[in-house]
Amino acid sequence: MLIRWQTYRSKGGLYRGKTTRIRAILSESIRVDGQSRQKFIAVIGSVVAERLDVEARRDFWKEAFERLATNVHDDDRSKIEAELARRVPPTTAAEEAEWRVAVSQRQVIETPDAEHDAVHGPGGSRRAV
Repeated sequence: MLIRWQTYRSKGGLYRGKTTRIRAILSESIRVDGQSRQKFIAVIGSVVAERLDVEARRDFWKEAFERLATNVHDDDRSKIEAELARRVPPTTAAEEAEWRVAVSQRQVIETPDAEHDAVHGPGGSRRAV
């Protein structure tokens, strides 16, 4: 298994056409009629290329860990994670602590997903109130 990186212009929300996103795609090399081809397995995650701050990287890795757990065997996982880390560095404990302090002091505004995860935990239920 290998990671293929795809760059594309953003098509949604606030970023429509204004930013470039990078997407990590998990694929596998297979042979078709004697020629090597890449078989799509899953999209691991995406991030705005211009915005690699702590929150964006944390969200990318949260999504990546969930998708790797379902699509990659433990044997290949460390190799795939290292390949992902070359392009999108994981957050360190110090960066996380600094970010949480900034959020608590209202220097940084948390995204709705991060706020939801803080209350309900990742993947918690979302109900309209």
